[in-house]
Amino acid sequence: NTNQTDTLLRIDSSSLETWLETEKRDYDLLRRYYSFHNRNVLAGEIMMKQAESEENVHLKERIQCLTRAMDSFSAALQTSHSRIAVTRRFIQGRDGFFDDQKVSLSDLNSRIHSIQEKLDIAKIQQRVLNIVELSENVDLEPAKSDCLAYSLVN
Repeated sequence: NTNQTDTLLRIDSSSLETWLETEKRDYDLLRRYYSFHNRNVLAGEIMMKQAESEENVHLKERIQCLTRAMDSFSAALQTSHSRIAVTRRFIQGRDGFFDDQKVSLSDLNSRIHSIQEKLDIAKIQQRVLNIVELSENVDLEPAKSDCLAYSLVN
């Protein structure tokens, strides 16, 4: 039940956070946890990690992750407009290791701009993929089709 999940995510608990990071490994739940606790930069970092993942993530999910990352960084920017910096934790590798650091407002603006560019390109990529999938005249090798469907064009 969504209401029960939301209630649980509102609990500020380092044990819950650790469980979401290491045991559950559900990026969207972890993002929601951080959002509930106004830790929007962390929520954005989690979504960026998933969007740029080397794993087999479909383009539609990557677009959704980029959108959520941009929303999270935008929320961090709005809630911290009077502060010089907000806390951010870098995710290093697959082990979920976090390192607390400060992020300036200009860094947040730069991050939002970069995500918007990636999102624009991913949406064009999605249109191309839709055309390829619907077209009877396109003879695209399965490996290239999978690459188009499961990775972000740089």
